[in-house]
Amino acid sequence: MKLVRIENSVNLARDITSGAVINTNTNEYENYITRKKSNKELKEQIEQNSDKIQKIESDLSDIKQMLITLINKEK
Repeated sequence: MKLVRIENSVNLARDITSGAVINTNTNEYENYITRKKSNKELKEQIEQNSDKIQKIESDLSDIKQMLITLINKEK
C-alpha cells in the first residue's frame, strides 16, 4: 500500500491503489476504537437492565394478582 499525504492535512493520506483516504494518526484511531467498544458495552448493559426491569415488573404484577386473590378469598 503506497500512501501519499493529502495537502493541508497532517493526519490524512490517500492510498494510491484504492484511492481511499486513511487517517494516519494511530492515537486518534485507538481512541475511536476505545469509544466504540465502550459505547457497545454501554448499549449491552442498558439492554440487560431493560430486560431485568421487565422481569421485575412481570414478577410484581404476578405478586399483585396473588395478593388480590388472597384478599378476595378471605372476604
